[in-house]
Amino acid sequence: MWNKPLAVALIVDDWARGGITIPAAVTIALALKAHGVDLLQPLAGQTIPDDNPEYGAGYLSPHAERLRHETGLPILVGGHLTTSGEVNTILAGGRADLCIMSH
Repeated sequence: MWNKPLAVALIVDDWARGGITIPAAVTIALALKAHGVDLLQPLAGQTIPDDNPEYGAGYLSPHAERLRHETGLPILVGGHLTTSGEVNTILAGGRADLCIMSH
């Protein structure tokens, strides 16, 4: 069996009618956890040409929080985090365990 940490980047919302939503992503995440996944990174959008993205600072943090609380898995979140204040707010609020800062 694999004895090292295993992380998965998971699309949690593709912003498309009839597409993946956070409830479905939670179900998938729980199945991944049952198969040994140790860490999740929620991603969103960019799965189809006509998605309707809602990008903004910290746009993935609500998804991260829900995944963290419903699965118990550690969560790595990004989503246009550009300041230490944004990161500290997410971490202090228990919305994620790790953050990635980007442009």
